[in-house]
Amino acid sequence: MDPRQVFRDGVAILNRAMRPAGFKFEEVRVSQYPCGRYWRRGRVLEFHVSSSLGLVSQRMGDVAVMHDDWMRALLGPKGGAYPQHSNDPLDSFYALHKDLARHCDDFLRGDGERWRMIAERALQDPRKFTMTLEFLQLEDLRREARAAFADRQFAKVISMYTPIESQLMPAEQRRLQIARERVATGKLDGW
Repeated sequence: MDPRQVFRDGVAILNRAMRPAGFKFEEVRVSQYPCGRYWRRGRVLEFHVSSSLGLVSQRMGDVAVMHDDWMRALLGPKGGAYPQHSNDPLDSFYALHKDLARHCDDFLRGDGERWRMIAERALQDPRKFTMTLEFLQLEDLRREARAAFADRQFAKVISMYTPIESQLMPAEQRRLQIARERVATGKLDGW
């Protein structure tokens, strides 16, 4: 699915939670990735889209936190429904909508006291991370390499994984090894 279409459909999903709470929407752009920002009186929900929903952050005044970090601080290690790992890129938008509707009322409509308390806890959590555009591009490359492997495009897998070989996870290292064997032998079958 085209990232622009994913973006438009995703905004329609998020509008159901954000618009009734009085948030306005604006589209922003970072490099090739479409980004959106909902804002209302010092509160901002920002998200980025590559092939699916990527970064999601919440900000209230001078406190900003990644949405999934905030959800882990609220609910524990498993966090909320977002991020949703699925083949359908809109599932992550539905998951984010679910989190917003079930757990983020103080951010959407409240005085923000509870939200700030949880955000401060999330910012102290050692599992906190900040995704960058580079991380998003790496995730896109990994997704494309998995698809190429499934399509038995082994030379493509090698060309994609080799530059990031030191960053590969065990399953990716195994795919690279298999791809190299397949290219060297010319044998495409034999799983």
